[in-house]
Amino acid sequence: MHIAIPFPTDTIRMSFGKPEFTWGRDVATHSFLSGLAEAGVSHRVTLWVPSRADAELLENTVLAEIQANIHIISGIEITRYLEEHPVDVMHVMDPNMWIGGHIRNLLTDRDFVITGMTHSLGNQHFLDWSLLSNANGIESSDCLICTTPTAQVVINSMFSHLKAHQPDYSAPQTEVIPLGMDLTLFQAPTRLTRQDLGLPADDFVILSLGRFNPISKMDVLPLLNLLSMLKQKSMHNVRLVLAGSENDGQYVQFLRDRTRKIGLEDSVSFITSPTDEQKVALYQLADVFLSLSDNLQETFGLTVIEALACGLPVVVSDWDGYRALVEHEVTGFLVSTKMLGPDPQWEANLSLQPDSMAHILCAQTTAVDLPAACEALLGLAGDREALQRMSGAAAASAAQYDWQQIIPRYLALWEQLVERKAAAGINASERNRRTSALRFLQDFSGYPSTQLLPDDQFVTSEIGQLLLQGKATVHPYEETQEILDLQLMAKILNTCLHKTSVQELLSIIQPAGTGQDALRISQNLLWLYKYGYLSAQ
Repeated sequence: MHIAIPFPTDTIRMSFGKPEFTWGRDVATHSFLSGLAEAGVSHRVTLWVPSRADAELLENTVLAEIQANIHIISGIEITRYLEEHPVDVMHVMDPNMWIGGHIRNLLTDRDFVITGMTHSLGNQHFLDWSLLSNANGIESSDCLICTTPTAQVVINSMFSHLKAHQPDYSAPQTEVIPLGMDLTLFQAPTRLTRQDLGLPADDFVILSLGRFNPISKMDVLPLLNLLSMLKQKSMHNVRLVLAGSENDGQYVQFLRDRTRKIGLEDSVSFITSPTDEQKVALYQLADVFLSLSDNLQETFGLTVIEALACGLPVVVSDWDGYRALVEHEVTGFLVSTKMLGPDPQWEANLSLQPDSMAHILCAQTTAVDLPAACEALLGLAGDREALQRMSGAAAASAAQYDWQQIIPRYLALWEQLVERKAAAGINASERNRRTSALRFLQDFSGYPSTQLLPDDQFVTSEIGQLLLQGKATVHPYEETQEILDLQLMAKILNTCLHKTSVQELLSIIQPAGTGQDALRISQNLLWLYKYGYLSAQ
């Protein structure tokens, strides 16, 4: 089986090696490749990236430590590559399955299955990817993988709503497969101590770790109110550790100021943008993990399973993805939540808002039961035996999220989908070839005075001759390296030392070439003309 993955290198540019900008989505996307490699997958795996620069970036970062035969191709190579290596499954690392539909419909005659996966449902507007997927021929034989059962319920509800209002809407099927992690990263004993992290040795340490952002992650202010409750009732010295990537630092500063104003500065520790080593140490050295998420985008909760893997009991909000990860009163506690009931007018207003505004408006009208959270934490602080028992259960429960358990579920699903598609026996002429793609050269054909024609004639200019003699240089932009070829340019300039038509040029340089070869020659020809190395006759 050949599995192709359009890989989003923006995740590398945004966060790789930058703890202050790390998102859970990026961690999951990058570690998926490691899990795929470590699972010993015998199938062919190809990553598709937009450019050669992206390929180099991927090789030097995420793939640098992965010992696996993973192929990488850049955008303009995809058509030829798919001809030589037909794909069975194209897996998109987010809900943008329409990308696979575009490739399937316009860039190959070979049919294949397309799968995608949810990360955060509100982080990218649902209509963007769901309607684009429909417009590009995503169908019921394709599959959107949901990371939790709760996320699947939300997705299916969204699809049902669209089908009710758009009779021709075609939705993919959905399946549930959770995100994974490398358990070994969290099970090796840490070399750091509480003292190294600036934490008192005898405090009951409550860790809350996550990106500092009340709009797209979690409102932290209720945790400060919860800490005030605990200090009033607990017989122990309670310390709240707020850790995570700080982004621009503004929210962290706001929280620091607020902590001082309410007199909690001696009981709160801020650890911003921790390294991977510090993060694991925080999990291993804390007593309890706390996350009272209130945001619609939280479909899973990587930090929750990371905490479980370190044997850390968790106290989390009974909220979307968290609900599927925690066994109440066994591996931790689920704290009840309450939000507004359905209101069509308010929901219609929210639909017009940017994601960030819709997120925070919904989060600010979602409440977590703080007294219940307080009682759960007090119980754990006062009963070390129960804490140890829950710690063991937490560590055991995390085994199901190791990539060695998760990747086989992906492979089984892909094989099942491929078999079903083959059994359906749909030939190329019956495929849904819908597309929303712009036809750039055709749709914008009214822009230029003329277009390049076979009878157009060119001759190498004086500066072009200097270039051939090595007395001049070219300076193409980095982004154009996908289409420009210096050797091909030299052939064009040499051929055009005498006046030559486009048709003659094509026959001389690529006498038995393909349409793709003709396109590449024409692209380089026009670039040389653009910068004066060729003159039109």
